[in-house]
Amino acid sequence: IGLADCFPVEHILGRDEAAPKPSPDGLLKIASAWGVTPSELVMVGDYRFDLDCGRAAGARTVLVNLPDNPWPELVDWHAADCRALKVMLG
Repeated sequence: IGLADCFPVEHILGRDEAAPKPSPDGLLKIASAWGVTPSELVMVGDYRFDLDCGRAAGARTVLVNLPDNPWPELVDWHAADCRALKVMLG
């Protein structure tokens, strides 16, 4: 989704490191590795499974790369694209 340069490669988890989304396993592993609670995390994604994962972990969620928000009940914030998200984050 365009945010790979924002994180160290060792903190990017794939299916070999965590159960696939919508399981919260990956987010919970990141929270543990970073020494934070899941409520301190934000899950950024472009599909419902990303948002379901964030909610199941107890994180906030951001929907990106979709012009409309088809899942308002799962989204804390909606950004048109990652460039807009970076602006939102300051």
